[in-house]
Amino acid sequence: MSDKKRTTITRSPAFAGVWYPSDPVELAEKIDGLLAAIKPERIRMPIQVLISPNAGYGYSGAIMAEAFRHLRGYSFRRVVVIGPSHEQGFNGLSLPDVDQFQTPLGDIELDKEVLLSLRKLPIFKNSGRYHEREYSIELLLPFLQQTISDNWKLVPILTGGLDHQDFADAAAAIQPLLDADDLLVISGDFTRYGPAHNYVPFPADDKVAERIQDLDKGFLDRILTWDPEGLAAYAIKTKITASVLAPAILMLNMLNSQCIPFHFRYKTSATTNKDSENSVSYCSGLFMGPMPLAQGDGSRKLSGRDFPTLKKMAIKCMKDVVRGKLEQISLSRTTDVDMIPLSLRQKRGAFIKITKYDKPRSFYGTVPPAKSLYETVLENIGKAVLHDPKAPPVTEDELPFLEMHISILSLLSPVESYKDIELGKHGIAIEKGHIHAAFLPNIAVDQGWGVEETLNNLSAMAGLPPDSWQQPDCHIMVFTTENYS
Repeated sequence: MSDKKRTTITRSPAFAGVWYPSDPVELAEKIDGLLAAIKPERIRMPIQVLISPNAGYGYSGAIMAEAFRHLRGYSFRRVVVIGPSHEQGFNGLSLPDVDQFQTPLGDIELDKEVLLSLRKLPIFKNSGRYHEREYSIELLLPFLQQTISDNWKLVPILTGGLDHQDFADAAAAIQPLLDADDLLVISGDFTRYGPAHNYVPFPADDKVAERIQDLDKGFLDRILTWDPEGLAAYAIKTKITASVLAPAILMLNMLNSQCIPFHFRYKTSATTNKDSENSVSYCSGLFMGPMPLAQGDGSRKLSGRDFPTLKKMAIKCMKDVVRGKLEQISLSRTTDVDMIPLSLRQKRGAFIKITKYDKPRSFYGTVPPAKSLYETVLENIGKAVLHDPKAPPVTEDELPFLEMHISILSLLSPVESYKDIELGKHGIAIEKGHIHAAFLPNIAVDQGWGVEETLNNLSAMAGLPPDSWQQPDCHIMVFTTENYS
């Protein structure tokens, strides 16, 4: 009995002949004409990310060409396109359930292996209906087909409703896909102003164009400075109707600090259709960098303003616990949870050390990254203050004389051999079944231990025989720390 070959499932173009030409010759000539009108600039570093609007070519085609022009001569293994869902509402991210996307210029194969791995994660929805009548990805595909070499595969992702933790989780899932052979494309428009878009934050007078540009400038500034928390806060403050918001926040959670913005271009539809009451803003650009996104450290480091936020929460939490105002750690009473930056929402381990007159007073730590960083820190403060088994609870009279030290752990990395451990640089964690234990990077150095002696003491601290770290079922991992006082 012969096996039947599986039928290839295709997502057909839904907007060809409406927002862009359906005839392949006319479409290729249209895109080539838009690209030829752009004067090229020399790019000295690899292109990592492209941002593009997704309106009809008559409106946004010239701005799209400003970015896509620079892809000429590049070849990619995979292109991940992230666009907003305009047609249907849902929570999370959506993946299509087809084998290929089709445009008038031909078929584009999807990266089935990547899609299969992403579908295993709860945040990704596997309903193809969200993609059937959505244009945010479709309109960018002909530009990709006309600019980059063949044989690339597509990973199309639609964004729905996402909260702070969703952005961090989605970024952690997508970032490892992006190496030197891959391109990330972000699709979406900027301000949609006017009664047609239910957004009239200021009257349509002779200053409206200037005000829209100022609104968009504030939005773009936060993108160009890698500020996802600032971008989210700006959107809440201004209620800006920018469809690129969710894809942009997701992108910023994946960018590393060495990414460089390049050739950003901007215009509004009002300059094309002369409509003084309604306007849509379009912006395109590139991010370049010396290293692929996937070579980042897998976690976001705290920015200059993140620690003051964490410090304020930590001090208030410690005072409230000591003074008996919190019988248990109530996050909603300790801080404004909705305004916590995304970098404090990533899942990370943390240690809290409280000193008195520069001598250790109380201590508590969590190694596995089970909760958001701010939750881990606040809960560990409560445990250090009240439940350190080696110290009495902290009293209110002691508060003026205490100093709090916070060590934030990087993600845990397994080591092939214990000889790979660098004392002083690496914190060390062991895991045997449900038992976890860890030493911060300074412990071995302060005690004058070697690597094997450190592992013996770590095993003993976990309540295991000292040589347990040598057993096959005991896993050794290392981490680094960011330390704040």
